[in-house]
Amino acid sequence: MIGKPDFHANRFLLWILLTTALLPSATLATNIEVPGDAATIQAGVDMAVNGDVVVLVDALYSGPGNQDVDFNGKAVTVRSQNETPASCVIDAAGRRGFFFQNGESASSRLIGVTVTNGFGAFDGFGAYGGAIYISGASPWIENCIFTGNSTQGSGGAIYIRDSDATISRCVFESNTADGGGGISCTRSATSLSPTISHCIFRNNVADFGGGLEIRNRSVLTVEYCTFTGNVANGAGGAVAMDFGIIQMDFCTLSGNSAGFAGAGIAGELPQGSAVSNTMIVNSVSGSAFYYWDEQGITFSCCNIFGNAGGDWTGGIEDQYPGVDNLSEDPQFCSSMPDDEEYWGIQADSPCSGDVSSCGQMGAWGSDCGTTATQIKDLGSLKALYR
Repeated sequence: MIGKPDFHANRFLLWILLTTALLPSATLATNIEVPGDAATIQAGVDMAVNGDVVVLVDALYSGPGNQDVDFNGKAVTVRSQNETPASCVIDAAGRRGFFFQNGESASSRLIGVTVTNGFGAFDGFGAYGGAIYISGASPWIENCIFTGNSTQGSGGAIYIRDSDATISRCVFESNTADGGGGISCTRSATSLSPTISHCIFRNNVADFGGGLEIRNRSVLTVEYCTFTGNVANGAGGAVAMDFGIIQMDFCTLSGNSAGFAGAGIAGELPQGSAVSNTMIVNSVSGSAFYYWDEQGITFSCCNIFGNAGGDWTGGIEDQYPGVDNLSEDPQFCSSMPDDEEYWGIQADSPCSGDVSSCGQMGAWGSDCGTTATQIKDLGSLKALYR
């Protein structure tokens, strides 16, 4: 038997359909191609509205409009055409590449480009950030290469201040600064914690913090990152802290150098820093760690081994063996620093997740066989990093 229609229900359904149809539709994101739709990167950003994507055709970009590019607070993405950074190069030619200084959030994104030859001179922004200057903004930067950038102050490639920025899957190579050859992070409020993940810092140079520096009680999370061949003329070959707080997990620090001390990590440390599941190994000069006013840093599930100036020294002697801490050969897959597999470890390494009681140590995990790479003496180790 077929019942009578429910006219009240039908009128209610009709009301829903009509009101839904009258609602404004969501604005679709527009792709703005450079140089097709806009002549320069800045022109593309200026043309964009929130949600748009500025797509850079694979090419070399330089000159006015392709330097000092300011997102101007817009929630837009600037990315390379194929997200292959080596094919989309921004030559800042002695100026900065990008500015984020107007409250940009993680919806403001830079993806898949190389920034080179940037320079942070003494100007209205201070001598900060050779390639990118971030202040009071929290952009998302992913899959980029920063090489050959410099500054007369801090942050050879990137300077971060008062920010909750995310930097992921980037390479920082051969950048220079007084402080923080790769990145300098400073004055981020306690409610803010920038994150650097899955990045490589290689062959960067600074007086303080060859790869990275953290200042003025900034809290920085660093995870799954690799620091190799970085040099501090003073302290902190890989990482230096001047009253900065670091939360470091699953990182590999190998073959870094410090003229004074702390080829791995050095600095003046307030309470709260912690390093876990990380290896600091094979430093060419300087001890693994050094502090001059330590108030609290904890190491757990870490391997510190083969450092020229000493391993569990510089104020952390009482943490070895501690909580699953080691001082053993990590058994890398290769002895060549430029080998893509160099930082991967043997399956039977003491740092392997299958062997260690507290899981994987380092950024790369075990991805090769069980024949360990042996380095016989310090001289042969130094030769690898010349």
